[in-house]
Amino acid sequence: MLWNPKHPYFYCIGLVGISIGERTIPVPDMLPRVNRRGDDGVVVDNGTTFTMLLTSLYNAVVSEFDGQVGQLSTDEKK
Repeated sequence: MLWNPKHPYFYCIGLVGISIGERTIPVPDMLPRVNRRGDDGVVVDNGTTFTMLLTSLYNAVVSEFDGQVGQLSTDEKK
């Protein structure tokens, strides 16, 4: 857990990657840490029903997920 002066009422973590199956999607350099101004890192809020990601990270996660799910569907048809 990281202390974030901008969001002291939330839990903040450093995110180093998102795993989908055996593959880990790397994250931008700003997400593993929080600087002294409270920039960067990831806010964790268990009262929120959705997750927000940077567009580039979201697209990488969607692409990997689609690839793995599509591969499972193809394997099942064989």
